[in-house]
Amino acid sequence: MMEYEIYGASNPSVILLIHGALVTQSMWKHQVEFLEKDFKVVTCNLPEHGGSPTVSGTYTVENLAQALLNLVDFLKIDRADICGHSLGGMVAQFFAYQHPQRVKHLILAETAFGTRNSFYEKLMTGFSQFLLRFVTKRQIITLSAKSYGSLKEETGAYLTDEMNRYAKKQILRVMSAALNYRGRAYLSQIKVPTLIMVGEDNKTTHRQARQMHKEILNARLVTVSRANHLLNLDNPGDFNRCLKAFISDPSSTLKI
Repeated sequence: MMEYEIYGASNPSVILLIHGALVTQSMWKHQVEFLEKDFKVVTCNLPEHGGSPTVSGTYTVENLAQALLNLVDFLKIDRADICGHSLGGMVAQFFAYQHPQRVKHLILAETAFGTRNSFYEKLMTGFSQFLLRFVTKRQIITLSAKSYGSLKEETGAYLTDEMNRYAKKQILRVMSAALNYRGRAYLSQIKVPTLIMVGEDNKTTHRQARQMHKEILNARLVTVSRANHLLNLDNPGDFNRCLKAFISDPSSTLKI
């Protein structure tokens, strides 16, 4: 069973927050503080993250979604708002596709539906996988922190601390789930109201975000200013307000 925390337990409405690759549920600290007054907030550590056990067999988005189903069943959560970031957003997509009756609203933050949807993407993904085998763990962490922590020193420091938890073998195993996910075919099958959020400064996610917006029925797309990949840490104020406004009324005007 995955590690989890529950905040605002007396509230009837549940929101489940799923972190990205190589961080933990602690990435949601600003969201928990903001949401726990009005929601039962559930955070979790995906398998192989924090103190959660790994999944048996291949480490895939599909297996992570099954672990998520096991958790919501264990907690007796019939329906929840589900927010996933990066790898967690892939898990949230697949979960919403497989179990639409368990999802009230879907929030996809700085995520993608795969990394092999064009010749260029296949080329870059293959190159990335090749390169990762030869660089050191320290080089992977330094590059990630420098890239994603470009706007806020605190974000880069957080990412460095979190990624240092993992051996290089674990880093490669976890990243393989995102690099091998192919979720394009599922997008049109997602029927729940969906909010897609991207950070203004991380252009690499914008093209697929626009595609998700086009293919997911009832989808909204919002760009969070002054934010990179870890948009909920870079600009928690705008992220939180937009998230809550969407959950309260998916048709409302979302002002950032």
